[in-house]
Amino acid sequence: MDIRASWFVVLAVLTVVVPAADGGPPERGPMPHLVDLYGDPLPEGAVARLGSVRLRHPGLEDFVLLGDGKTAVTVGRDQLVRRWDLATARQTASARLPMDDSSPVYLALSAGGTTVAPSFRVTNSASATPPPAA
Repeated sequence: MDIRASWFVVLAVLTVVVPAADGGPPERGPMPHLVDLYGDPLPEGAVARLGSVRLRHPGLEDFVLLGDGKTAVTVGRDQLVRRWDLATARQTASARLPMDDSSPVYLALSAGGTTVAPSFRVTNSASATPPPAA
């Protein structure tokens, strides 16, 4: 038997043995959970991200770098103080401040570089007006 005849027999056997596929589309399972370049999960339905979600603090008001050079602390209009690991650019802790949404907040760093304290600026128009002359 020559080689062409052998291939013909193999194709004929495969045609009979392998069942024909259904005419419908393949079943779709759940979408895999995709991540961006940095390993952060993408929102549902997204296939890519431009930029990064790391080191983002909405309404940022102030920030300080701690003495170790590895940690940053930020505060914003969202009333949160957040601590960031600069090596990974990830948020490691957060705490809500007891203030109204309109109060500007600033951060003060201790001389040793280990303690951060928030300071509130009171914006009261009555206190900004000098008292009348007597």
